[in-house]
Parts: sequence; C-alpha cells; structure tokens
Amino acid sequence: MARPLSRVRLLLVSVVAVFTSAAVSAQVVVSCPLSGTGDQVDRGFYVQNYAGSSLGTVQLTYFTDGTAGTYTISLTARVGAYDGPILGTQTMTANLPAGATTHTFDFGGVPVTPGSTLAFTQVAVSAPGIAFYDVGPCNFGPCTSCPNVFETEDTTPPLSTFRRNSVGLTITQGGATAAIPMLDRRTAAILAASLAVVALLVLRRTV
Repeated sequence: MARPLSRVRLLLVSVVAVFTSAAVSAQVVVSCPLSGTGDQVDRGFYVQNYAGSSLGTVQLTYFTDGTAGTYTISLTARVGAYDGPILGTQTMTANLPAGATTHTFDFGGVPVTPGSTLAFTQVAVSAPGIAFYDVGPCNFGPCTSCPNVFETEDTTPPLSTFRRNSVGLTITQGGATAAIPMLDRRTAAILAASLAVVALLVLRRTV
C-alpha cells in the first residue's frame, strides 16, 4: 500500500526539481562582443533599460600593460547612477598574463526592476601593472552594435560623460530570486509527462 505513495512523492520531488532548475538557470540579458582593445578600469560603464528581473553574472575580459602577475579587481553594481543604491560588490583575484583573460563576477541573482539603469564601477585593489578591460567594438561616438551599453570617461555621478556605446561583456540574470524562464519543448514535455504519471498514481491510490 505504501509503494504507490512513495512513487508519488518521488515524482513530486522530480517535478519540483525541474521547476527549481528552471528558476536558477542563467539567462543572457546583455551581450556585447569583444574587440581586443581596452581602457583602464577606472572608466565606468552602465546599461540602460535592463531587461532582466535580476542580476546574475557579469563577464568582463581583462588584459594588462604587459606586466603579468596577481591582480585584484572589484566590480560594484548600482541602480540608476554611479552613486546609486548598491546591488552588490564582487572581487576577483587572478594571475593575469600579458594577454587577455576573461572573468565572471557572480552577483547571485539579486533582484532588479526591469527597465532599470545599472551602473558599474571597478577598482584595481591590487595590481603590479595597469589593468585594462575590453571596451567592445565601438569607437568614440554612438553605434548600434551594443544597444543600451555605454562606457563613460570616469565614474562621476550621476553617469559621468559619454565615451563610447559599447563594452565587451555578457550579463545574465539568474539565481534563486530570478523569475522562472520560459521552458523549452523538451523540458515542458518532461514536466507534462511527470505530472500525468503523478495524476495517474494519485487516481489509483484513491480508487
């Protein structure tokens, strides 16, 4: 008598796991290609009309002035301006070679109101040389390669002075607080089959 109930519980746990997996999966919200050229990390950048409901990760690419060594760089995310409310600060410590290297800052899915402006500032906490970050494909002035992504001359509030319309980056939303994304066909099919089996076992249990 207990076996069908155990199966029901097992399937219910599986269904919950599917939903949980969907809820924490990362989704790319902003993507701007790399260019191999950069500016020093004291220049800020911001994203207008952010389409996500949370801030998951920010991926940036760094290179140096040729001085290899251990670099510590912090990235702070704020809402609305360079002196706006802080969403979080993440720090990387890495052995940077003379060439480029990519690092992902994980903000853990902190909630964000869709349509917000997210402003980012960086600090070279410790650096044996000069650290640069990839600024994307646009030269000085506007371009359409990276809509809503802007680099600025520095980090003077509220949003400094426009420098270029790109930064080489990828931003995702995700984490436990993120909204559940649309399920793909395969996941939806698995979920539907699981629910059907659960319903069948419940009916057999109650007959």
